Amino acid sequence: QYRGINHSDELAAYYNRAKITLNVSHYQNADRGLPWRVYEAIACKSVLLTHISSQKPLEYLGFVNGQDFVSFATPAELQYQCSRLLKDETLRWQMADNAYAKAFPAWHLANRLADILDQAEHPMLANSLKTLPTGIKPPAYISID
Repeated sequence: QYRGINHSDELAAYYNRAKITLNVSHYQNADRGLPWRVYEAIACKSVLLTHISSQKPLEYLGFVNGQDFVSFATPAELQYQCSRLLKDETLRWQMADNAYAKAFPAWHLANRLADILDQAEHPMLANSLKTLPTGIKPPAYISID
């Protein structure tokens, strides 16, 4: 029986136990961005199986279909990809690790804040954040529109 999530730690535990995270967005959101579950799945190292409508936004962020996530277009393709991913644990872990390795540096709070301040034309504040111990600069493909 369905019940709601009471705390964010509980949600992270679900993603951590999941072999696959399925992302199917409402048709009105096609090519408009990504739901939180995509970011949560990647942050928890769960392999992402997503409808093809999310492929373009993921590729814009630097993720590669077949290396960092898997997309599908039809129910038959969804079934095939689920079966393939469930059978190949090594592939699942590799894809989840690939996505996480790309995402973590770019999504680190100090880097996101520095990027936001750059976009807002506050270079002095942005530069002070860029010198924090993380030492990771967000990739050029991360931008705020």
